[in-house]
Amino acid sequence: MKILFTSDIHNSKTLEKEIKKEAENADMIVIAGDLVDYGGNFDLNLFEIDKDFYIIPGNNDPPEFIERLTEQYSNVHSIHKKRIDFGKFNLVGMGFATVGPYFISEDEYNEIEPLIDSNTILVTHEHPDGIDFIPGSVRLRDILENKELLLHIHGHIHELGGEQFIIGNNLSINVAKTVTLIDIDKWIENKEKFLNELKENQNETI
Repeated sequence: MKILFTSDIHNSKTLEKEIKKEAENADMIVIAGDLVDYGGNFDLNLFEIDKDFYIIPGNNDPPEFIERLTEQYSNVHSIHKKRIDFGKFNLVGMGFATVGPYFISEDEYNEIEPLIDSNTILVTHEHPDGIDFIPGSVRLRDILENKELLLHIHGHIHELGGEQFIIGNNLSINVAKTVTLIDIDKWIENKEKFLNELKENQNETI
């Protein structure tokens, strides 16, 4: 099972082209929010790709926009505050961010914590606090430090797109403005080995 992860598309035709090219190698596509700019239009043909999309809203995505997409396209599914199981793994999503224009409170992370287990790929728009000078979610960081997940995917911080961090015993990957293809079966099989190698190459966890 290969999953294409991306975020912070912001109606970019350039990023759409990259997604369409890489989608040929993916079994599904996960978008961690901010499909549009605040108040902007969405005029991409992204969802014509013959793949299932699992999406969450970013802090620039109006809630009604996400709802409209899921109604318009049968292959688009919202995972905001939901869990969807796929056998070996599950997806849990938390959209928006603790900063606006479309925002959530820190307490809302409590709603998804019971959905998370060691087979969870947690998809959030917001980043955990402490990885950038821009404050992130303290509650999200607490979850990552105290629960073991399969993987954490987020966006929001464009300048750190492609960066990865180890928080607790979890790998957190920023996919903002990037197209990241992950073979989940290989990750499940080799997770501890990969994490140990990353810890050796990363002077300290954050």
